[in-house]
Amino acid sequence: MTGRSTRTFAAMWVAVALAACGGGEGGTGASPGEADVVDASSSPSPLRTFDADTFPDDTIPDLLATGGRFVTFLRILDIHDPSLLSFLTISHETGTVFAPTNDAFAALPGGEVDALLDRRNTFEVRDLIAGHVLPHVLRSRDFETGPLPMGDDGHPIHQVSVEGDAVVIDGAEVVGAVEAVNGTAYVVDGILGLDRIELEAAS
Repeated sequence: MTGRSTRTFAAMWVAVALAACGGGEGGTGASPGEADVVDASSSPSPLRTFDADTFPDDTIPDLLATGGRFVTFLRILDIHDPSLLSFLTISHETGTVFAPTNDAFAALPGGEVDALLDRRNTFEVRDLIAGHVLPHVLRSRDFETGPLPMGDDGHPIHQVSVEGDAVVIDGAEVVGAVEAVNGTAYVVDGILGLDRIELEAAS
């Protein structure tokens, strides 16, 4: 995915998060275990463990961590945009997150998830992340067929199809919603905009 708007939007979130979180160290979290450590050649820092005690109660990341259905998505945020992940734990801020499930990532071709976790792809993955986060709450009633504006200048990067109660965004179906104290997370069964970025294969 390319486009000045998504990169500008991501940079804006990071700048705000750094100011709000005192440097954006990725928030507080449990100590990582061996199962959470990625190959040092691609990710030199160990990943945090995500569970019910990792994030402030009832925030978007806290609810996504509960049950373990979104671990891959949380890890991608933690590796490539920890300041944004920290920002999403601030209870008085509001936003919308389109959260792909672990199953959505597991369905990708071999090596794709490793590439998404590889720090060498941070620039591209941050573009991808920007297509999964809105700086305002999008209610279910607000979905309508057509372009979905993302980014600070309203540039449309996703296409939405609404048929009855079914909502599909760029081919990924919205299969649920999680209401948090600081916004809404929509559960999607695919990764939005993955075909718009080019990733270097993980070593």
